Amino acid sequence: MVDELTSRGESPELIALLTPTLEMTREQWDRIQAEEGPPIGTSVETLEAWEYVVQLPQSNPYELGSADGEQFDAMRLAIRDVRARFSIERGGPDPAAAREAGDL
Repeated sequence: MVDELTSRGESPELIALLTPTLEMTREQWDRIQAEEGPPIGTSVETLEAWEYVVQLPQSNPYELGSADGEQFDAMRLAIRDVRARFSIERGGPDPAAAREAGDL
């Protein structure tokens, strides 16, 4: 349902690991937003009754200056980059299928 999200030529699979995307109804998003505590993510798109939320890494889990740490930093996207690259395939999820699956 969510089209590929890429950065600087890395594969969509690698970027997807760093930017998990949640699909939920606007009602669900509003309810989550009203809860106390840190936000679960940042909304990047609204389409009809659906809200698309990404979860960006809060910090680099690797040792500062290590090869893994540098690679992680190079692959991280800012929210503005995610929004610029984000698109939705075929108009988003099918509400009937979501109801049948128990997602609504």
